[in-house]
Amino acid sequence: MTAIIHPMRTIYNDVAYGINVKYLLHFIWLDDKKTIVPLYGGDERFTEYKKWVFSKEVLENKIALEEHFKKLKENKVVEYKELKIIEFQKGCFERYELNKMKVIEAKHYNVFRYLFLGRLYTYLENKRVKKINLERQSKNEKTI
Repeated sequence: MTAIIHPMRTIYNDVAYGINVKYLLHFIWLDDKKTIVPLYGGDERFTEYKKWVFSKEVLENKIALEEHFKKLKENKVVEYKELKIIEFQKGCFERYELNKMKVIEAKHYNVFRYLFLGRLYTYLENKRVKKINLERQSKNEKTI
């Protein structure tokens, strides 16, 4: 018997983020450009944004993180129009706990449905995904 298992991804603005993301920083810059920056649990040690120095205390809760960015804005280290901080990891844990309670029983399919229709469905799904990826690649090449 074969069962299809769907990964539990948490998607925000068409981008999938893993459970290691602690916060999402949704910036609206001065030129109205929007950027989403994921912050991970260990970013007090390693960060790609060298000017944004974090401590463990800053990453412990949302309020401390908001205060930290207000200070950075006052010191003109980072200049933005608006900042929205999303507690991403907390929402992930709540969502995953809800889905743990659901028991999914796999249905039994006959040989024709399993061998013939299963292969046909896989072939068509692969073509659909390939088309979507090619469109996305060409769109990305145009923006670069």
